[in-house]
Amino acid sequence: MKEDLSLALRHTVERTIPRSASPPSPGLRPTSPRWGEGSKNNNFYSPLAPFGRGVGGEGSTVQLEDYFRWIILVLLILWLRSLAVAEPNPPISLVSQESNRRGTRAQEEEACRLGLELAGSANPADALPYLSSCQQVLAKRTDQAVLASRWELAKAFLKLERFTEAASVLETIHDEAQEGARQKILGLCYAKSSRVEDAIQCFGRAIALDSQDADARFNLGVLLSGKNEADQALIQLGQAVNLNPAEPRYSLGLAEALIDAKRYAVAVEFLTAVRSKFETLGQFHYALGLAYYGQHNAPSAIEELQKATALEPKMEAAFYFLGNTYALAEQYEKAFGAYRQAIALNPKHAPYYGRLALVAEKLGNPEEVVRDLQQVVRLDPEDVISQVNLAKALSKMDRLPEAIEQLQAAVKKAPNYKEAYYLLSSYSRQIGNISAADAYIATYRQLASKPSSK
Repeated sequence: MKEDLSLALRHTVERTIPRSASPPSPGLRPTSPRWGEGSKNNNFYSPLAPFGRGVGGEGSTVQLEDYFRWIILVLLILWLRSLAVAEPNPPISLVSQESNRRGTRAQEEEACRLGLELAGSANPADALPYLSSCQQVLAKRTDQAVLASRWELAKAFLKLERFTEAASVLETIHDEAQEGARQKILGLCYAKSSRVEDAIQCFGRAIALDSQDADARFNLGVLLSGKNEADQALIQLGQAVNLNPAEPRYSLGLAEALIDAKRYAVAVEFLTAVRSKFETLGQFHYALGLAYYGQHNAPSAIEELQKATALEPKMEAAFYFLGNTYALAEQYEKAFGAYRQAIALNPKHAPYYGRLALVAEKLGNPEEVVRDLQQVVRLDPEDVISQVNLAKALSKMDRLPEAIEQLQAAVKKAPNYKEAYYLLSSYSRQIGNISAADAYIATYRQLASKPSSK
C-alpha cells in the first residue's frame, strides 16, 4: 500500500512540475567554467550560482525545474518512510492507558481471588477487606462473564455471616436458571438482616417459580409464624410437611407453630402421630414437652423434657422449661437445679436468673434472691420490674438504704412507675426521712389520679 502511495505522489509531483517538451540542446550547456561554478576573480561570480544563475545561464530555467522536482520527490519519499515506521505503533498515551487498565484489572482479579481463598481458610475474617474490594469491582461490571464470581462472593459473605453484604451481591445477579435458588438465599439474608417483609416476598417468589419447593414453604411459614399470622403460617408449614414428610425440620417447625398459636392439643396429637420418625431427636421431645407444658400437664412435660436434655445435654432452653415445669409441679429444689444447668450453658441470659430468684424465694433463701436479681439488673439494666423486685428483696433483709437506691434508679428510667414511688415513700419514712417520704407519696398520688398512667 505504501509503495502505491509513493507512486501516486510521484505522479502528482510530475503533473505539478512538468518537464520541458524536449531536452535542452547540448549547445546550451555551460562550458567553462562548469555550471554552478564561478571564479571570485571574474564578474560572473554570483552567490546564486548553485541555482543556475552562474556562467552559461541560458539553460538555467530547465535545470532549476529538474532540481526542484527531484528535491520534492526525495522529501516525499522520506516522509512516506517515516509514516511506514510510525504506522504500526499507537500513540504513547493510548499504550499507557491500556497498560494501566490491564494492571488495574489484574489487581482487581487478585483481590477477588485472595478474598475467596481466605474465606475458606482457618481465619475467614481476614477475607473481609478483600471481599469488600471485590464487591466494589464486580458492581462496576455488567457483563455475564462475572456471574460465577458474584455467586462465589455471595457464598463467601454468607460463610462470614455478613448477610447485608451477601444480599447486596445477590441483588445484582441475573441468572434465570438459578432464580429460585437466588430468591431463597436472598430471603434468608433479608430475614437475618431483620428485613422480614422483603424476606417473605422472596420466598413467595420462589414458591411461584416452583410450587413443590418444600424448603421455601417452610421458611415462609416460619416467618409468618413470627408475625403471629398463624393460619397462613400453618398452611405453608403443612404443605412443606406434605411435600417432604421425612424432613424433621418441617414437622417440628409445624409443631412449634401450633404451640406458638396455643393450639396445644393439636400439637400433641400431631407429634404423637410422627413419634416413630423423630423420637431419637432431642428437639422432638422438647417440642412435645412444651405442648404438654402449655396444657399444664406437668408429669408428661417433665418426662419429655428430661428425654430432650438427655439426648441434647447442651440444649439450654430444654433445661429452662424443665425448671418451669418442676416449678409448676411445686418441685422447687429440682426447678432450682434445672435453672442452674441452663445458666451454666448460657450465663448471660438474664431471664434465667429471674426464674432462679423466684424459686429461691419459694425455698426461703433471701440472699440467693438478692444475688440473682442483682445479676438480672446487671445483665439487663432496662428491666425496671426486676430492679423494683430487688429493692423489695433488700428491704426484707433490712437493707433499706440500698433498696431506696435501687428504687431511685428505677424511677429515673420509668418516671411514671407508681409502685416505685409508694415504696420510696414507705422506705424513706422507715429510716426517718419524712420530707422525702412526703414528696414521694405526693408524686404517687398525682400519678394515681391519672387513669392512663401505670
